[in-house]
Amino acid sequence: MRGFGVMCGLIVLLAFVGTEGDGQSIRSLVNSGNDLYGKGEFQEAEVKYRKALEKDGAQVAGRFNLGNALYKEGKHQESVSEYETLLRPTTDRETQSDIHYNIGNSYLRAQQYEQAIASYIEALKIDPSDMDAKYNLSYALKKLKEQQQKKKEDKNK
Repeated sequence: MRGFGVMCGLIVLLAFVGTEGDGQSIRSLVNSGNDLYGKGEFQEAEVKYRKALEKDGAQVAGRFNLGNALYKEGKHQESVSEYETLLRPTTDRETQSDIHYNIGNSYLRAQQYEQAIASYIEALKIDPSDMDAKYNLSYALKKLKEQQQKKKEDKNK
């Protein structure tokens, strides 16, 4: 997944807004989620990100990182939903490109190649020099062609 480090950097902007009954701030919850994510403990990270989002659902870093954790857990449709909620409020073009790229990756893993292709194209409209998006677009096009060929062969049997 792309952008995890970028979103970790945005945490600093959150300061210590909002606290839970146990004294945990949004920042603390997201940081804990980031630590768990870094250790490969994606389900536990998801819980921390969700707790942070209960306090501030408009928080970009927590929602982006939740999408990444869901992706790592294999919950591709859920990760797409999380990423898509960020597209409208986010005006930063690099972040928008990362969101489209990650949506494409989620669709690719779910073998929804047409949607993956559309997402990679959106990422490339924002950043035409994105070599990862170009590679993944090419791969998704290849997989779509294979999928269509298999359907055609199955139909002819």
